[in-house]
Amino acid sequence: MGFRSVESGHWNFMTRPIIQMPLLKPLAFFCTDENLTQSKILDDSLRTLRQCRGPDASVEVTMSHWMMKNGVQTEPYSWSVLAKLSRSKPRRLKTILTRSESFKIAEKVIPEFSTRMFDHAKLVQLATFVSNGSGEIRKSEAFTQPDRDGMRTRFIRSQMVMSRIEEILEAINESGNGQHPSLRAIWVMLAFLNCHPYADGNGRTAKFLFNLILAKSDISSEYLLPLSSITLGSQGFFEICARRAQLQDSFDMILKFLETAIALTKMCFEDQPYVFQTR
Repeated sequence: MGFRSVESGHWNFMTRPIIQMPLLKPLAFFCTDENLTQSKILDDSLRTLRQCRGPDASVEVTMSHWMMKNGVQTEPYSWSVLAKLSRSKPRRLKTILTRSESFKIAEKVIPEFSTRMFDHAKLVQLATFVSNGSGEIRKSEAFTQPDRDGMRTRFIRSQMVMSRIEEILEAINESGNGQHPSLRAIWVMLAFLNCHPYADGNGRTAKFLFNLILAKSDISSEYLLPLSSITLGSQGFFEICARRAQLQDSFDMILKFLETAIALTKMCFEDQPYVFQTR
């Protein structure tokens, strides 16, 4: 497969194969009995979790400090046996702390955004808080980083991004009907990652949208689950879970990831030592 080299003006041959990312299937496709049962367990766990944290703390910053204090960032895959599937290099949780003010601001707007219609302007505002970017929709194609085999995945075509965002906004605004909130939150988060509309901050924005769904439902009125910090601590396992959902139409691993994330967050909020055991 060849590609046009803009810099040199001549044809090169691409040695790295590309997989086209399919559109994430509609939420109804994932509303199986098994997924609904597991999401109900997550809903109940999240309702319990909201009683643990103080109202003034930044959730992401608190989690990052707790994980560093407990050495999670120096023990790749230690928090989940499933994370041993990851091929990524260790990443530093300190990146959260360098963006602490941005996270604090974004966390504070979640209650405000949850009480009214969430439109594209608010999405841009949230993405700007989280990434310090412009929130401008990409007009070119976007790819994942190549894996160790040189494989890259191309996100959905740029001309499809705006229509996909409208579908995501519709799902967000329907989240107040009380139906399977955590499953809807997972779908919105993965659909946004699948869409990958911005040049930067897509992952952070997607994780805030997950919490926005929880705030719009009866789960929590605030930012609850520090998924950005936990994702960094998972050493790439979150990305594996997301790819499985997108490429194999399966929520099993992302549900397991969130089950683990809730357990870790509870330990953090209660300032317990890190003694997590997977089953």
